[in-house]
Order: sequence, then structure tokens, then C-alpha cells
Amino acid sequence: MAKSILWAGIVLTAIGATVFSLAVVPRLDGASIRLLMNGQYVGGLSPVAVLTAALALAAGFALIGIGLGRWHHPRPSHSDGSPEI
Repeated sequence: MAKSILWAGIVLTAIGATVFSLAVVPRLDGASIRLLMNGQYVGGLSPVAVLTAALALAAGFALIGIGLGRWHHPRPSHSDGSPEI
């Protein structure tokens, strides 16, 4: 169980890092923002990309922490098969 949580955290962190590096970082300079004739801006920073990257990174790091914590300090198990109360 702990390893699956850990791997899910690693995958989510990789997704967040990829979205951040491909969709957020290239647009931080602001040089690609253009004002159209109708007053709208094009080429700016996408809020969806920022939220996706931030949430994926946060969830990924949280799952990695939970997985490592459960791996290093597993819950005690009963060898006789009785349920824990």
C-alpha cells in the first residue's frame, strides 16, 4: 500500500513538473503577450496551466510524504488475525 501511494505521488509530481516547465515557465517573461485590435490579450499565462501544475505538484509531494511515512513506520499488524480495535 505504501509503495503504491509513493508511486502515485511520483507520477503526479512528474505531471506537475512537466506542465510547469512546458506551459508556465516559457510565458513568464511576458514578451509573448500581444494586445489585439479588439482589446483582448493573447499569449499570456494560462490560469488553467498554473492551477494544474500547482495542484499536481502539491498533491504529488503530499502523496510522496504519506507513502514514505507509511513505508518507514508501518501500522502494527496482528499475527493472530484478530481485527484492531
